[in-house]
Order: sequence, then structure tokens, then C-alpha cells
Amino acid sequence: MHGQWADWLVVGLVVGAAALWLGLRVRRDMRRRKEAAARQETCDLGCEGCPFSDVCRGKAFPRKG
Repeated sequence: MHGQWADWLVVGLVVGAAALWLGLRVRRDMRRRKEAAARQETCDLGCEGCPFSDVCRGKAFPRKG
């Protein structure tokens, strides 16, 4: 029984690390989306700095919604 608390501690640490990693990924994705929306007008000027530069070709994307 003495080793069981260590098992639960390791499981708790792994779950906590996974939750932290997932939270940081979601936060980074939301920040990237916000920055991309702010820079969307740059597609009108060309592909330099465009978040969609791989498919941009200098055309503006229509806004959805």
C-alpha cells in the first residue's frame, strides 16, 4: 500500500501536465486566430505577412458570418 500513493501522485502529475499543455495550446491558437483576423487586410496588399500566404495569392478572403 505504500507504493499506491506514489502511483496516484504520478497519475495526477501526468494529468495535470496534459491539462496544462492543452490549455496552453488552446490559448496560443486563440491568440493566433485573433492576430490573423487583425492582419487579414494585408492579403489585399499582397502575400507578405499574410496568415494565409500559402493560399493567399494576393486576393482578399471573404468574411464569413
